[in-house]
Amino acid sequence: MHDITEVSSEDIKDSLRQLESTILTTTNISKDLEAEILHLQKLMNRIGQDPKESSSSRDHFADTLIRSQDVIRSVTGTTKEFAETTRHVAHEMTRIATASENIAHTFHDLKSTSSEISRFVTIVQEVASRTKMLALNARLEAERAGEYGRGFSVVADEVKLLSAESRESSESVAGAVGEFANMLDEFEKNLQDQMLSLTEEQKKLSTAGDMAGRVASDIGNMVVAINKMERILSSLEYLGTVENTLEQARISSENLRQHLQRSLELHSRLVHSTLGENSDARPGEFMQELYEAIIHENYHRSIGLVREALASGTSGNDLLGMLANTCERIMYEQKQRRLTLS
Repeated sequence: MHDITEVSSEDIKDSLRQLESTILTTTNISKDLEAEILHLQKLMNRIGQDPKESSSSRDHFADTLIRSQDVIRSVTGTTKEFAETTRHVAHEMTRIATASENIAHTFHDLKSTSSEISRFVTIVQEVASRTKMLALNARLEAERAGEYGRGFSVVADEVKLLSAESRESSESVAGAVGEFANMLDEFEKNLQDQMLSLTEEQKKLSTAGDMAGRVASDIGNMVVAINKMERILSSLEYLGTVENTLEQARISSENLRQHLQRSLELHSRLVHSTLGENSDARPGEFMQELYEAIIHENYHRSIGLVREALASGTSGNDLLGMLANTCERIMYEQKQRRLTLS
């Protein structure tokens, strides 16, 4: 489960970097397009003001028109990449959300198991208390029997000692189980926060997808404007229409630039909330320290390590995976020891 989440997280990081590159490329191309449109407007002014240069200006106008068409094709391609990358990131986030839900179910099962262990510990404590009472009664009966009860008195003392040790062990186990249950509650809360965060990121990606649609619409408007200019280029009597068309293209270009700027801002927020600041995490050292603390029954140190990891910015999914791997290692070694003893 952790492996799936880790791989998906890496895919998301790569997709976000690709998304940033696509947005920047589209922004640069849109700037070129805006410059070409301004150049077209200047040419139209020259055509209107100096009829002698009409033929030359029209040739320049046609060349600039062709360049604008090339730029529009480039913007269209990068916009498609932008939309595709956005869909890919959304898909990966959905996979992580599904994995998080499965982990949440696993935690629910662990909490149920913890409750069962607590119930068994309570039973052991009750048995220890009753054994202690029986040992006291046996001790009294041995004293009444005098010389004949001396051997039985020794047995009663041992039973009493065993009862005390059983009670101490059960109390220690109960404390450890209680701390483990608290840790599970903390993990579960962190997991829920992570799932809420994923939901928010999916909403942001949906907004980014809408922006891509608006950018595509702006490009479509510019294509229409360019086509109009091609149709009326052969006749100067439609200069006013050409100027209006150029103005429409300029407005569409400005809208494209604004949408791309908003896309960059959205991407910045998305990267900050998705990548986080835990790139310096040391999973290997953390797992080794946690393993040593658990096998030496240093439960306070175990909880301290978990809290330190959370405080340092380690994500809930990474922490859950490292904890699961450590538990698997401990259970495997215990199994090997049992096989060796048998």
